[in-house]
Amino acid sequence: NIEFPVDPERAPSGYPLFNGTAEYVEAAVRGGFDVFSLANNHSFDWGSRGTTTTAQLFSSLSTEAGTYHNGLRDSPEAPITPTVINHDGWSIAFVSITAFSNVRGSSGSINLVDLTDEPVVDGFLDQVSQWDSEFDLIVVSVHAGTEYTTQPDPGKVRFFRDLVLHGAD
Repeated sequence: NIEFPVDPERAPSGYPLFNGTAEYVEAAVRGGFDVFSLANNHSFDWGSRGTTTTAQLFSSLSTEAGTYHNGLRDSPEAPITPTVINHDGWSIAFVSITAFSNVRGSSGSINLVDLTDEPVVDGFLDQVSQWDSEFDLIVVSVHAGTEYTTQPDPGKVRFFRDLVLHGAD
C-alpha cells in the first residue's frame, strides 16, 4: 500500500497532506515489491495533479520494471476495473479500493467504495461476482477501518465476508 501521492514538483511531506518520492517507490521495486495498492485515504491529498503524477510514475514502472498497480482512475466516468496479472498459468485480478478519502470530491480519481453506501457496496460486489467467472484468483486490497481500535467494525466484517461470498480470494 502506497499511502501517499507522488508529485515530483512538491517536497516530500507527512501528515496531514502526504507526498512521497519516486526514489522511495523505486527502492521498494528494487527491494522486490512488484504489486502496489494505490487507493487509500491519502491518495487525493494533492488533488487530481497528485493522482495524475502518481499514475504516471506507476505506469512507467509497469513498463520498465514489470510492476502492477491499481487504485486510481483516469476519469470520474471510468469504472473500477482490476489490473490483470498473468503468472505461472494463473489469471489474477488485482483491485485496490478505499472505503474513505480525506478529501471531498475524490471519488472520480480513486477507487472509492463507501462501506456506508449500500448501493455502492452492492454495485462493487456485483463487479466482483462478474470477475469471478473471468479470473482464477481475485485479490481485493481494501484500505478501511478506524485507527487505534482493537475490534473490527461490524460493517467492515460483513463487507469482507460478502467479498468472499462474491468470489474474492
